[in-house]
Amino acid sequence: MNDFISELKYIGDRQGLEWFFERARHQLDFEHQIVAVLLGSGRGILVVEPASDDAPHNAIIYDAVGAIRRRMQNPEAGNGAICFCDAYYIGDDLALTIAFSSCQMRCFIDEAGEVLKIVESR
Repeated sequence: MNDFISELKYIGDRQGLEWFFERARHQLDFEHQIVAVLLGSGRGILVVEPASDDAPHNAIIYDAVGAIRRRMQNPEAGNGAICFCDAYYIGDDLALTIAFSSCQMRCFIDEAGEVLKIVESR
């Protein structure tokens, strides 16, 4: 049995995701385009939704079958953060970009969604 997410891909002009886990096909659909990153463990997906009613808390970690594991609380919400706007790995470090009106910050998190550090992004 495969214990890891495989064949993760965008569908519908980046308005959805499709993948396989434990020999079953899974799918998530969204109203708007998203950014998605497969977690390094292969057991979850980090999704950044567009800024909306949930902003600045618009990043979600899903488990391998598509259930919400955690909605990220933007650690800079009280300091004028508009939203999360990107997700990516820098080496082995998982990062989210936090958008402000005049700058961006990089928020490093672990796979559980705990903030490890925040730095200004240039």
